[in-house]
Amino acid sequence: MDTESMSQNTPSRPGSPAASHMLWFFIFPILALIVFATWKLSNSLLHPEVLTLQSRLTRLEKASNAGERWKEAYGVAQEIHKKKSRGEWQALPQEEKQAVYHTFSKVLSSNESDSRVARYLLVTLGQLGERESLGILQSLQGAKDPELVFYSVWAFSQSVISSKAWDLVSDDRSDRLLVLMKTGDIELRKIICAFLAQGPLTRPSERQALESMLDNAEADLRWSAAIALLPTNVAVEKSEKVLLNMMTLEELRRAQFRSPGDMKQALLAARSAIEKTKNQALAQRARALSAEVESSNPEGRNIKEALVGL
Repeated sequence: MDTESMSQNTPSRPGSPAASHMLWFFIFPILALIVFATWKLSNSLLHPEVLTLQSRLTRLEKASNAGERWKEAYGVAQEIHKKKSRGEWQALPQEEKQAVYHTFSKVLSSNESDSRVARYLLVTLGQLGERESLGILQSLQGAKDPELVFYSVWAFSQSVISSKAWDLVSDDRSDRLLVLMKTGDIELRKIICAFLAQGPLTRPSERQALESMLDNAEADLRWSAAIALLPTNVAVEKSEKVLLNMMTLEELRRAQFRSPGDMKQALLAARSAIEKTKNQALAQRARALSAEVESSNPEGRNIKEALVGL
């Protein structure tokens, strides 16, 4: 047999069976998965899932861990803020609003230890500012976590003030706040003091609690108490003395307001008390303070704007 015949009869080298198996059991499935994932992504981009407020609430209730719960709480809050900014919240059917409060109540009561989510939901309730949330907020004023107590009281005060729900501040609710004003930290006491100062002050216990603040070392507490009490004829001389001291540039600067705008708000509140009582001594001191400052800087400008025409 010649060499040419031998070469023609030589069998070709067989392919690797491993390579064939790899194609069928590894490479082909991966290619199929890539195709599917590409289709899925394209479909989601072209047809994104539209989440309604109700569907977001359902997802929040069903969240199985802290990370997922936080994500869904954020989504619910953003949806609510969006509706409020567009003027759509007030037009929602009552049952849809009730679903929000029901879900928030359920999540807060069952996940009190998840303080990040709880704080976020409490802030959202405070920003909503509706009387329907007062029961939920009161239930957390006895929480073990001081941060939850603070945020629940803040949200409660915001909701009452925004919705003018003073009729729902029962004796029991008022008493709870007065206990916290005695036992809570300084920031919590400031929140409660400022809240009471904006209310009708029909209870002797509230007036007495504010009167006890007139000697407090914290300027915010003294001023809030004096501004509230001056028109009620309770501790008038003491309240007047506190406000006379307040109407000085030195004392205002010592208070270390976060911004000139905060100083302006404090002076506007004091001005309101002065106008209600027609207190000439305080009006004269306020005019002297306004004349002392220059409008060329933010501090002076805000003082003048708050006291102009007094």
